[in-house]
Amino acid sequence: MKNVQIIDKLSGQIIAEYPIFVDLIDDPVDQDFMNDAWDIAVEEGLVDDDDRKCYKLEILSDIPLDHSSDSS
Repeated sequence: MKNVQIIDKLSGQIIAEYPIFVDLIDDPVDQDFMNDAWDIAVEEGLVDDDDRKCYKLEILSDIPLDHSSDSS
């Protein structure tokens, strides 16, 4: 799994973060993930579609699905 973050370039604030389950996609392309995340943020009213240049979109490295495997 990966996450896409949308970050306000001016403030550095994370506006949104969306998980992407790359294992479920036949031919994963990072730009497609970022475009999908942007579209969701626009639909949710978190960003203005005309201001995309004001935001940075980043894909975070693979995140394990099971975070509880470190139990001691």
